[in-house]
Amino acid sequence: APQPPRPAAVRQRPARLLTMGCCFSGPNPAGSGDAMYQNMTQDYMEFKAGVVAAKAHDFEKAIKHYENAIVYNKKNPNYFYNLANAIQEAMNLHTGEEAGDEMAEAEHTAREEEALGRAQKMYMEVIKLDPNHHAAWYNLGYVQEELQLFDSAIKSFTEALKLEPNDKDAIINLGNTYMNSEKFDESIVQYKKAIELDSACVMSHYNLASAYHSIFDIKSAMKYFQSAIEIQSDYADAHFNLGICYQDEGAKLKESSKDKKTMMEFYEQALKHYKEALKLESEMDEAREAIELLMAEMAEANGK
Repeated sequence: APQPPRPAAVRQRPARLLTMGCCFSGPNPAGSGDAMYQNMTQDYMEFKAGVVAAKAHDFEKAIKHYENAIVYNKKNPNYFYNLANAIQEAMNLHTGEEAGDEMAEAEHTAREEEALGRAQKMYMEVIKLDPNHHAAWYNLGYVQEELQLFDSAIKSFTEALKLEPNDKDAIINLGNTYMNSEKFDESIVQYKKAIELDSACVMSHYNLASAYHSIFDIKSAMKYFQSAIEIQSDYADAHFNLGICYQDEGAKLKESSKDKKTMMEFYEQALKHYKEALKLESEMDEAREAIELLMAEMAEANGK
């Protein structure tokens, strides 16, 4: 049977554009008197121009202005934070634009990794200046997870949660990072915490089900794929994965040659959810293939 798709990751938290550029939360810049005031004015003007450019979705221009602000003042964490945001937003605008030959895709991937690496450095600069900057810890974890630096991402999300223990997005992303590290028991703990905070969060139920499926606890996986569907009935991946669970349960009975009637009931349920997944997402080739293979297996079991 097809394997469940990778758990859907929480989307990156939108950039929080900071407009109070002259309110320094880090150490004051060196200098005094008119020179210090001029220095603050120049960095503030560059920062303000960066905010305006970012709001207009001109992220390349915003990057230049934030970089200029940092030249004038390297002690304001807000400048590094917004620069990191702009780097990520600029990267996201270009994601998927360069489909084609393998070389072009490899170059695009390399540029994405370079952008993520640069954003990671900027978030680290924020944290050096302000160790209690929750959003920087969160976004740092997100970037590190994208770079597959899973141990570092786990640390960053954990630090974010020390500052805001009820941050549901951080909890889910921590769970996702544990999943990608194949630390399934730890991921289950995090997804359950997320459900306790918000029982209507479909992603928490779906990812918890995927974690249970990864440790072959099929009944628990079925429970949470079903609850994800109850929350969001048009969730194609949840229907598809619930179909896999039913097929897994039927296959157990086939292997033991016991209770053919129950086996066929499991297969019927699997077929039902595969068909629903394909209905909801007509280009889901995995569902189409699963239907064909399962129908052939059911026909064979019925002696047809």
